[in-house]
Amino acid sequence: MASHPAESFTVSEISERLSLSFGSAHRVLMSLSEAGYLARHPKHKTYSLGFTLIAIGQVALEKHKVVNIAQQEMAKVAAELGTECMVSVITGDEVLYLAKRGSPAEHSGVTRIGDRRPLVPPVGMCHIAWSSTASIEAYLQRATSGFSTSMRTYLEQAIAAIRARGYSISTLDQGINALSRLVADHVDSYQSPEYWAAMDEALGKLSQNEIQLLSLDDLGAARISHISVPVFSPSGEVILELTLAGLPLTMEQTEIEARISRMRAAADYVTSEVHGRKPSLLMA
Repeated sequence: MASHPAESFTVSEISERLSLSFGSAHRVLMSLSEAGYLARHPKHKTYSLGFTLIAIGQVALEKHKVVNIAQQEMAKVAAELGTECMVSVITGDEVLYLAKRGSPAEHSGVTRIGDRRPLVPPVGMCHIAWSSTASIEAYLQRATSGFSTSMRTYLEQAIAAIRARGYSISTLDQGINALSRLVADHVDSYQSPEYWAAMDEALGKLSQNEIQLLSLDDLGAARISHISVPVFSPSGEVILELTLAGLPLTMEQTEIEARISRMRAAADYVTSEVHGRKPSLLMA
C-alpha cells in the first residue's frame, strides 16, 4: 500500500497479490484497520493507508534523524542542479526509497517514495560496495543466470571501482530502460515466476556501462542514468544512499564531474552530521 499510496484495495486484491487465503487477508486487514494503520471505506469495503501511520512515521524520523538531514541536503542539491534526488536504504533483500526532492529532467522511470527494488546485481551496488567480503559474495551470488561469466567478473570490478572512488555512476540505454519498467512492477509481481524470468532476461541484456561506468572517458554519446553516493554510520557502514537521477539528456564531462563533486559533498555533510566515519579505502 505504501508503494501505491493513492490507491485502495479490496480483500480479494490484497489476498491475490500477497498469496494469502481470503480469510487470512481479511483477518489481518480488519485488525490493521481497527488499530488505525489502515482505513476501511464504509461503502466500497476497500482498504488504504490510515492516520496512525503518520504518527509512526514522525516517531521513526525522530529515531532516524539521518533521514531528515539527508532530505534537507537533497532539497538543496535538487534546487541547485534542477534535477531529482532520492534517499534509499536496504531492507532485507530489497532497496527501499524513503524520500525524494526535486523533479527529474524527464519523467521516464520516475521513482516514488515507498517504491522497492529487488536487491539483485547491479541494483544496490553502492549500498553493498563497503560491506564485508562475505556480504559482497552473497550479493554477487544473487546475480541471475542471465549474466555471462565475463559480466559477473565485471560486477566485481565495478564494486571495487565504487569503493575506490566513492560513488556509483552508470549510463542510460535500452537495457536499463527495459529493466526500469520491470523493477517498477516489483512489489506487484515479485512472487511471479514470469516476473523473475523477465528480470533474468533484462539483466542479461545490460551493457557494461549500464552496470557501472568505470571511466567518464568511456561515456561516448550515452547519457548518465544516475549518480549515487553513500552515507556512513559511526561504525563505517553504509546507512543511506543518496541518488541523483533524471539528469539532462546531454552534459559535458565537466558538468558530470561537477555533479559528482556536489553529491559527494552532500554525502560527506550528512555523514559528518551523524558522526559517521568514512572507511579508509574511500579516496579523498
